[in-house]
Amino acid sequence: MIGDTALTYDGDVPEVYDLAGEWKRFTGLPFVFALWVGHEDVHLSKYQQDFAASRDFGLAHVDDIAAEYAPKLSMKPAAVKLYLTQNIDYSLDEENRQGLRHFYKLSREAGIIAVEKDLYFA
Repeated sequence: MIGDTALTYDGDVPEVYDLAGEWKRFTGLPFVFALWVGHEDVHLSKYQQDFAASRDFGLAHVDDIAAEYAPKLSMKPAAVKLYLTQNIDYSLDEENRQGLRHFYKLSREAGIIAVEKDLYFA
């Protein structure tokens, strides 16, 4: 389970694994769960400021977001805020990029993807 389901599940489970933690132990690198992506001909760099502003706005309003979503998840706002501020890395620094490249490398080696494509960042 991932996402809201994992946050709110209260049943019995035989094992619990934190995917980011397991990846870090396996590779020594952070795991990137999500990216804004597009075709290179879209020129996403022109949206870089918009993406950063959206992230910054969300982080500046994390208390409001936690208060709004906590009842929907049957959680306390403090728990939602903790998750949003302590469990999610909103950066894509070089270490995160190395983790992403390593994921693609291992995916190719395992036959999951045919080719490791170069990654270009805005």
